[in-house]
Amino acid sequence: MGKKVTPFIFLNEADQRLLKAIWYLKLKKWIIIFAMILGCAFGIFYSSIKKPLYTANLTFTTEDDNNIGGNNLLGLASQFGFNLGGSGLTGAFAGDNIIELFKSRRIIEQTLMLPYNGTRQSFADKYLDVTGWRSREDYPAVMFSINAGTSFTRLQDSLMGAMHKFIAEAVLNVERKDSKLSIYSISFKSNDETFSKLFTEELAEEVKTFYIDTKTKKAKETVDILQSKVDSIYKSYANALYGRAALADANLNPAFQIPLVGTQKKQTDITVLGTAYGELLKNLELAKFTLLKSTPLMQIIDVPHYPLEKKTYPYVLYVPLGIIGFMFLAIGWIIAYKIISEIYKRYLSASV
Repeated sequence: MGKKVTPFIFLNEADQRLLKAIWYLKLKKWIIIFAMILGCAFGIFYSSIKKPLYTANLTFTTEDDNNIGGNNLLGLASQFGFNLGGSGLTGAFAGDNIIELFKSRRIIEQTLMLPYNGTRQSFADKYLDVTGWRSREDYPAVMFSINAGTSFTRLQDSLMGAMHKFIAEAVLNVERKDSKLSIYSISFKSNDETFSKLFTEELAEEVKTFYIDTKTKKAKETVDILQSKVDSIYKSYANALYGRAALADANLNPAFQIPLVGTQKKQTDITVLGTAYGELLKNLELAKFTLLKSTPLMQIIDVPHYPLEKKTYPYVLYVPLGIIGFMFLAIGWIIAYKIISEIYKRYLSASV
């Protein structure tokens, strides 16, 4: 009888190694099958315990400030030497900068420190419960008090930083729908439907407040100063009127001229104060118009509505993923074990 021919003899070295690996895996098929069963069980378990994600969506628009008031009012203001500014959003709110404003630590932190849904619990403490961070890290029941402001301990500051990073990078998305339009959309997701809705709405309100306060700060200060001066001049003007009347009542005999001097002084004061009051009042009205014009419009278009968009983890998706994942882990482990065993055998034979 002829010599038995090995089926791998006519293959090149790479193909021989591949076929030997497949042959070896066939010998270990029960280990692979067992791993696939474990993967199936893991997929079922993961799908059953994984909480659904609720996504809240909100859209808003920012309007150009030159749309307020109209050209007639701008022309009227310019006649009095007032430059009410150009058009367009500038500074922190120019272009896509408002997107980064939504993700800034200041805005997210201020939102997290607000009371949650009318309770005495802050959004930050509620978020620790929603994400499961409190139970995993054993944080106290009240980690962030509503009245604490931003005077944080080292642990609180570190935890707030971690929450901000997770929210800004993982669960909060802000985008501009069209580069030619000033329409933005916000989406925020969490495992709690109510939290997703309320946090998105409060975040938008915080940005809106900061947006308006920043754009109108200088104009508000001007209005406050002019209003104070107008009130002061009006009070002096009224006192001068009463003073002139008192002097006129006291000087009942027109033959005496000396008492008339006081009346004339009061009349001069009335004239000066009346003129000053009129000018200041005109400037105050123009300053109020400037404030009105500089007050930007951040209009909410669509707010989140129940039921929110819900993302679940169905068995049909995660069971196959578990089976495939565990199968490849088993194959990798078998091959790695075989390679390490061969290296160890060669080491023992070389040492002998």
